[in-house]
Amino acid sequence: GDVPDSAPVIHEDALTHAGYGKPHLMAEFGIDYRADDGKYDPAKKGVNLHNGLWASVLSGNAGSAMLWYWDGYVHPNNLYYHFAALRKFCDAVPWTTGPWEPLVFSGDVAPRMNLYGLRHDTAAILWAQNADHTWKNVMENTPIAPIQGAVRAIQGLPNGVYSVEWWDTWKGEITKREELECGDNALSLRFPDIATDVAARLSMK
Repeated sequence: GDVPDSAPVIHEDALTHAGYGKPHLMAEFGIDYRADDGKYDPAKKGVNLHNGLWASVLSGNAGSAMLWYWDGYVHPNNLYYHFAALRKFCDAVPWTTGPWEPLVFSGDVAPRMNLYGLRHDTAAILWAQNADHTWKNVMENTPIAPIQGAVRAIQGLPNGVYSVEWWDTWKGEITKREELECGDNALSLRFPDIATDVAARLSMK
């Protein structure tokens, strides 16, 4: 239980292995190799599982990271909804159209926000996490202030008008749709308030 959040670890691991140019998968992760995540998750919310799943896919891994404790934690606590939400988000992503590259962002770095994403041609996907929303803070009932008013620009997209879908990553539902214009190969995004995390899917109209 020494690592308060798996998301940054999984993200850095994905970037490191991307240099080899081969598919990569985080085959094992968890809070503690000596006991399942339930020891640190009395409310059975699956925060560490959730963050690990979204960080892995949105960092360019070949699939979602795999938690150690399926039989003693995921299954008895019926945490499969975390997988279902991510699957719904991924269903419409054109994964096989070509290589996906990490998103490049500009603008003020929002405090306490982890921001990971990928792009291919005129499509992009991203995941923004309130960096304070970790299994450790949730377990210890530490107050977590939402991130408000964050604005970042995606660099390198072809100019044009893009459809943007904002997603509730816990329910696997679209919460908002909007159209934004990309000019000078930069598309500015104003993020909704982030209490836990949020995802977005972008495609040129």
